[in-house]
Amino acid sequence: MSAYLEKLRDPRWQKKRLEVLTRDDWCCQMCFDSKSTLHVHHMYYEAGHEPWDYPLTTFRTLCETCHTEEGESKRETEAILIKSLRRSGALNAELYELQNVFEPFYLDDRDWSVLSCFLKYLLFDRDAGGSEWNRVHDLARAQWKMFAVEMDKK
Repeated sequence: MSAYLEKLRDPRWQKKRLEVLTRDDWCCQMCFDSKSTLHVHHMYYEAGHEPWDYPLTTFRTLCETCHTEEGESKRETEAILIKSLRRSGALNAELYELQNVFEPFYLDDRDWSVLSCFLKYLLFDRDAGGSEWNRVHDLARAQWKMFAVEMDKK
């Protein structure tokens, strides 16, 4: 048996696993299946951490099928996202600001749904010459200027 599989038998992991399954109502958080075998998915790993050493917010209950698909396709999707970011024309400061948006926040599946829907809405509005994009753009630009002024004071 591998060392990792042995760690999954540890009572500390079993306790964490039960907390996650209970929190997620014993249901896959991707397809909402509650009849199949359920797995507790780590959203990321960090060197030197034991499987149970992560906050509850970093786990999601997935059925066996969704867990397999997540593992097989995530690296490919991450590579596509990086390629898209490179093609977007974003400057380093803009990418840094985007990273700063995500770093302090845990986003659950509902947050990601809202965020992606809102971004699509705004970009469609922009392409259609709508006023919502301009309003959000002006607000963001004003906030960025205030941030730049604060940074200059330091």
